[in-house]
Amino acid sequence: MTTFNLDRAVKQRGKDFLRRLSVWSAMAFAAAFVAETLATTAGPGREALAPPGYSLTHGGGKEDFDFLAGTWTTVQRRLAARGVGSTEWKDSPPNLHCAAHYLDGAFTVEESFSPAKGVTGLFLYAFDVEKRQWTLYWIDPKVGRLESPLVGGFNGSRGEFYGEDVDDGRPVKVRYSWIVKDRDHARWEQAFSFDNRSWETNWTAEFTRTDPFKQCEKNR
Repeated sequence: MTTFNLDRAVKQRGKDFLRRLSVWSAMAFAAAFVAETLATTAGPGREALAPPGYSLTHGGGKEDFDFLAGTWTTVQRRLAARGVGSTEWKDSPPNLHCAAHYLDGAFTVEESFSPAKGVTGLFLYAFDVEKRQWTLYWIDPKVGRLESPLVGGFNGSRGEFYGEDVDDGRPVKVRYSWIVKDRDHARWEQAFSFDNRSWETNWTAEFTRTDPFKQCEKNR
């Protein structure tokens, strides 16, 4: 019979907690640094040549992503080709998304899992209390770095977040849209602007809440 060593267990739990705290602290610092860099490079000139609605000053409230905590399945559709006028859409297999709040709701982490590929990436949501603005980051496990940030917030049940990126060598303006339908249903959209005049939606995901224990814990 194995003897349970309480002291050893407590010490191990403490080490695990400190390790996780260090990781999230590092992420929070990186997120804050990138957000500050984005703020210092943003200006009226950058928004003058921009598609409808584009703004780097739009904000929201700390409670904007309260709805996201929990476990979700998604039905995803992607445009077959971006920036060429394509109207063909392709369905993707359902993904699993596990989201949790940290730092009293000012920091949200959303992990994405694919039934075929395993972990597909991580979204970080950081709220700037002074600016009343969210900054969103995507981390691709194949790359291991914070991708270009988007900033914004919610107005009612709709949230919009804007930024800049490069798609296949072409500079683009980027828009993420969140539409909260009810407690258990939401929609996410990604759109690019290649010409600074119009938006092309190229990716959509329909979110449906599911059982956290049966889903998220199984994938960790």
